[in-house]
Amino acid sequence: MAENSADGVAFKSQVNDALQLARGIGASDAQLQVLEDARERGELTLDAAREAARLPVQCLIDAGLDAQYEVDSYDGGMAFPRYAVAAETVDASDGQMPIVDERDRQNLQAVQWRYAVQPSWEAQRDACVQSEQRALCTCLENEDISPDVDADGLELAERAVELMNSTSYQGDDCLLEVDIDAY
Repeated sequence: MAENSADGVAFKSQVNDALQLARGIGASDAQLQVLEDARERGELTLDAAREAARLPVQCLIDAGLDAQYEVDSYDGGMAFPRYAVAAETVDASDGQMPIVDERDRQNLQAVQWRYAVQPSWEAQRDACVQSEQRALCTCLENEDISPDVDADGLELAERAVELMNSTSYQGDDCLLEVDIDAY
């Protein structure tokens, strides 16, 4: 990413915000370092997001929880590293939920937030959505919605989101119908 591009400047500003958030919530030095490296590089790489997603796993295992590293894969080749804790191993009455929340704040929360909204991720997601323009239009028409004839895939996706957020709507989720799972 070009250092002087509008996206590069915006990304650095957003990473600075993420660093401020991370410090405010008690992030670990490791999470802060991932964010500082991203600011210098101009992007938060998949490898850095993977590293951050692995950080809480051993801490959670040491606390007696069944935790594991996972990666969600989305259309267009996007990957979202995360960890999961088996629900049956978390006993809220034993105070384990605060442990999960604390490890998340310390090791991953700010990195995941920044990773999912960086320009390269959004561009990849948007390209995927654009490629489904015709299918989105057909789905909306099947739901008796007449989209603007000039609407692109992103505008159609926004219309599908608005439709799903409508309290009276009972139809299909057009994004899921056309296999858009990261919007």
